[in-house]
Amino acid sequence: MTTVDERRERIEAARRLYRAGEPAAAAHALEQCLSAFSKEEHSTIEWADFCNIYGSALAESGNLKNAEALFSSAWLVYAANHRHLQAAEVKFNLGNVYRYMNSWQRAVESYQTALSGYRAAKDEPGATASDE
Repeated sequence: MTTVDERRERIEAARRLYRAGEPAAAAHALEQCLSAFSKEEHSTIEWADFCNIYGSALAESGNLKNAEALFSSAWLVYAANHRHLQAAEVKFNLGNVYRYMNSWQRAVESYQTALSGYRAAKDEPGATASDE
């Protein structure tokens, strides 16, 4: 079992791989971090952030079903914690997953939810979303 600090370092290293254009390597590294989260942590913002980056890496690697599950998990946590901007970003990513899966109705619904979230986020302190 890794400590929280070790887990965070491993996730950050995977995030750097992802940003360097290596989503498959990032997904593999993030997979190794899954067991570092307890079930109790699955309702935390840190878990949602992890699911968001892991889902992104999986989606860009073509693993759409697992990306869908991770984005959905992240969205539930962000929505429950009134993190409108993060929830909107995840719903947008989920819309992209559905689009690549040719699930057009689900894609449209996700994009519409994302748009509503971006509109709600524009009123949050420190939010950068705009409704132009």
